[in-house]
This record gives sequence, C-alpha cells and structure tokens, in this order.
Amino acid sequence: MGDLRLILIVSILSVFSFILGFIIASVFRRIRNERRYSTIDQLRDKFRTKLMEIDSITAIDRFSVSQWQSAVRKGSVEWVALEDVIFEFAERKGQKAFARRLFSALGYTKHYQSLLSARSAIDLSMAADKLGRIGDPSSLEPLSKLLDHPKSEVSTVAFRALCRIGKRDALHRLLNALPKLMKNENVSSKTIQTSLLLFEPWASATIIEYAGKTSDPKILALLVETLIGFPLHQEMFDLAVTLVSHSDPEVRGKALRLLGREDNVSYSCDPAVFKPLTSDPVWFVRLQAAKTIGRIKCDHYMEMLKKFALDEKWQVRDAAAFALSEMGEASIDSFRELMETPDRYAKESICEEIQRSGYVLGLIDYLGDRESDRKTKSKRILQLMHQLGFSSPLRDALESASSSPQIRTEIQSILNAGGAQ
Repeated sequence: MGDLRLILIVSILSVFSFILGFIIASVFRRIRNERRYSTIDQLRDKFRTKLMEIDSITAIDRFSVSQWQSAVRKGSVEWVALEDVIFEFAERKGQKAFARRLFSALGYTKHYQSLLSARSAIDLSMAADKLGRIGDPSSLEPLSKLLDHPKSEVSTVAFRALCRIGKRDALHRLLNALPKLMKNENVSSKTIQTSLLLFEPWASATIIEYAGKTSDPKILALLVETLIGFPLHQEMFDLAVTLVSHSDPEVRGKALRLLGREDNVSYSCDPAVFKPLTSDPVWFVRLQAAKTIGRIKCDHYMEMLKKFALDEKWQVRDAAAFALSEMGEASIDSFRELMETPDRYAKESICEEIQRSGYVLGLIDYLGDRESDRKTKSKRILQLMHQLGFSSPLRDALESASSSPQIRTEIQSILNAGGAQ
C-alpha cells in the first residue's frame, strides 16, 4: 500500500514538474522572441538610414559592403533585419535592380541558391520564395528544376518565384512545363493563372503565341482565362474569335469571356460567329454567349438575345433579359414580343429581370407620354406583367406622390383589367 502511494506521489510530482517546466520554457521563449523582435526593429531603422545613403547602383561599389559582410552573419538578427529592409527598397518603383544588386553583393542570392539542394520541403519552399522576390536571373535554372519536385508545395512556390523574376526566358520555361504540371496536378490551375499575371503586359503576346500551338484544351482554356487579366489588344480578339467555335465547351466559354470584357469597347464582331452559339449544346456556353453579345452589341444582337431569353435554362434567360434591359428604350419591341409568347416560364424570368434591373420604372414613366407608340408598347408589357402577378411596381407607382395624374390613371386602368391568371 505504501509503495503504491509513493508511486502515485512521484507520478503527480512528475506531471506537475513537466507542466511547470513547460510554462517556464514558454515564458522564456516569449521573452526571448520579444527581445529578438525588438532588436530586429532597431536594426531595421539603422539599416534603413544606411541604405538611404546609397542613391544608385553604381554607388554600391563605393559603399563599404565588405564591412557589412563581416558584421552581418548568415541567420543572425542583423541578417534578418537587413534582408527585410532591402526587400522594402525592392518594392519601390525603380528600385528593384538596385535591391537585386545589394542582395548579390551581400551574399543573400548565393545563400538561398545553395539551399535549393536541401532535402526539406520547407527549406526548399522558403529559398524559392526568397529567390523569386529577389528576382535575380541567375536563379532561373535551379528554380526551373524544382518544377518537377514531387512535393506540390515546392513546385507551386517555384512556379510563382519564376513568375516574379519576370524574364522572357522564365515565361518560356513555365509555358513549356505546363503539360507536365497539369498532368501531374502539382500546381493548381488557379495558382498558374494568378502567377502568370505577375508578368508585365508584354507576356500576353507570348501566351497568345503558345496558345495557338497547344492542342490540350485544358491548357488552352487556362491560358485564355489568364489573358483576361492582361490589357486588351487586337491579337486577343483574333484568338478569341477563333476559339468560340472550338470543340471543347470550356474553351468556347473562356473565349467568350475574353471577348465580353467590360473594357472591350472597340471590337466590332461578325454576327455569323455568334449565331451558332444560340443553339450550343452546353448551357454555360449559351449563358456566356448571352452576356458577351449583350456587351459588344454586334449586328442582329437583338434577335440572338431574344432567342436566349426563351432558353430552357433560367440562367441563360436571366442573362439575356438583363442584357436587353440594359438597352433602354431600344429593347421595348423585343420585350413586347417576348411577353406575347406562350412560354410562361420564360415570361416570368423576363418579368423578374425587368423588375430587378429597374427597367420597369422606365416603362411606367413612358405611360406619362401623350399618345405615342412607345406608350402603347410599354402599357402592353405592363399589362402582361400584371397578368402574371408582377404588379408590385405598379401599385408602388400608384401610391407614389411623384407619379403624375396621367400615369396614375393609366396604372389604375391596368390594375382594373384583372390580375394574375
């Protein structure tokens, strides 16, 4: 009994000692880290002042870099603080080359390049990220080798690092590596897309050239979507027009998105390119086609939008109705014609979009016209909406003090004619 009690006491004391030791270690670690961070902050201020004295790349050679090399040991707080300050300078406009020269002179570039032979995925990822931020072209070759690394996190960081370097050779390496990367799924499509956008606008021409050569629809769709993020130019339009008839629906959809960019105000389309899309077998292609046609307004676009407004998919119907509502008075004939069709579901989708877009307010205002064709058409559309149960805008306008007596009279006649059927 006594031995058991002794064992129990020893066990309790051991657990208590372990907990106490853990608490003490945590406190000391926190105090040590606070002192370290405080020291780093002070050193940043010191190095920032020193670097301000170097006003050009040529001045680096006159600056006493050798003194810093002896004073700043790898991994020390001085090393960390100086690196942070140089990265600050690299982010300033026109200072990237200056910072890159400093990183090279002080041994940072060589140090991180040496870490690319490490076995640890964490060390490899950290070194690749640093080299990408430094942007030295001498890192292209070792970083390119990491694209084949079995660890996804390593190849992902290496891909982004090469994009950060931003050289033409880096872009060619990345594009040539895409088939293998997409097949192995080492780097996600979203990462590839966002990383390629780190390149300057000149890269779009190279991407277009590569897109014209690839036969892989997944890569092609990815590249077209990436181009959406670059400034528009004629070669993009030419590529997109070619691809709207591609056999792969994802490629067709991305090509339509490229053509339908909101800043596309200069493209004059050929309606013959878009008419086949009104009967595309894939609904999301028809959806994107409705949005694109509504934005670029090519010849006969009203007829195509009317067909989309009667589509079997409500998403397509809504997109077409919204595009028509954006046309203002020009679409009254189209809406009146659509509201006369026997397709109740299509008519309800049109009514919802007319209300949601605010187009209905314009129709109500037209009721205040003296006898006119526009008034007659608007009244007919509102009557048909009322018959389908979309009467709230009419009742709100009837009760509004801003509505003229003539508008109230017309609205009352519509409401008296009978409601939803």
